Amino acid sequence: MLLAAPGGFEQLLERVGGEGLGVALLSYAGTLYWGVGADWNQMPDLSEFTGDIAEAFALVPSVTIAVVAIGAWAPGLSTIYDAVTTAEREALSVLGVHAELAGVFIGEDGRPVPTPLDSRMIVTPGPALERIPFVLCVAYDVAKSPAVCAAIRGGLVHGLVTHASLARSLLGASPSPHGP
Repeated sequence: MLLAAPGGFEQLLERVGGEGLGVALLSYAGTLYWGVGADWNQMPDLSEFTGDIAEAFALVPSVTIAVVAIGAWAPGLSTIYDAVTTAEREALSVLGVHAELAGVFIGEDGRPVPTPLDSRMIVTPGPALERIPFVLCVAYDVAKSPAVCAAIRGGLVHGLVTHASLARSLLGASPSPHGP
């Protein structure tokens, strides 16, 4: 999730693309990550970005409601999963990545999982997302049921927008001590 003034994110994308460092992709959830074929070793230090980007991140501690999408760590169920290499997918799976919320990787227990991709994406960090009082998640596709359950289990989700099929799947999920 990234908040920016009009034109700020577009300028960032132009700068990234203008450096000839690969293709910067913007997911529907507002996550910036490097596209397939990008040279990850050539990526600029993201801390050098100022202006709208810095201002947006300075506002994160004051966010009281966030709307994020949930992606399952599987083909076609996460824009990040689909954008990274097979080796990176497998490496994150070995680390225990089960799902992602707006670019924050989580395990089956719903807790954030630090990964090598974290430093290559502009997203709200997991600890900051955990401190937001109300996180409304959007999820569709019954195949995302385990990912949604993980996010609920970890306490990252306070509300959910979905469709009847996924809701029925969630209601039928095995209970755990902390919820679905």
